[in-house]
Amino acid sequence: MKKYCPSGRLLEVGCGTGEFLHLAKEQGYTVEGVELSKPAVAYAKFTYDVDVVDVSLEECNFENEFDVITLNHVLEHIPDQDLVLAAIHLALKPTGILHIEVPNIECWQPTLKRAAWGG
Repeated sequence: MKKYCPSGRLLEVGCGTGEFLHLAKEQGYTVEGVELSKPAVAYAKFTYDVDVVDVSLEECNFENEFDVITLNHVLEHIPDQDLVLAAIHLALKPTGILHIEVPNIECWQPTLKRAAWGG
C-alpha cells in the first residue's frame, strides 16, 4: 500500500475562496486552484496568497503535473463530466491521487435536515 505523505503539487478543481488550498499549503503542499468565480479567485489570492486561476480546467492544459487533485462537491455541478475527468487524467501524475467528494442523499444529513439540506 502506498504510504501517504503530505507533499508535492496539489490542484483543487473548484477551489472556491481557497480555504482548503491554504490548509494544504500549511501542510507542505505546493498548491494551485481552478475556480470559475472571479470574486472567489480574488478572495483566495488576497486572503490566502494562493495561486488560483479563473478558467476551466480544460483550458489550463496541464500534463502529468500534480501529485494530488481534489474535487470537493464540484463534480455534480459540471455539465460535461467526461471532459473534466479526461483533463484530470492528463493533469495527474501516473502515481498521483485523485480525491472526489460528492453529496450522498443516503447519508445522515438529508435525513436530519430534510428540506433544509443543501446537498
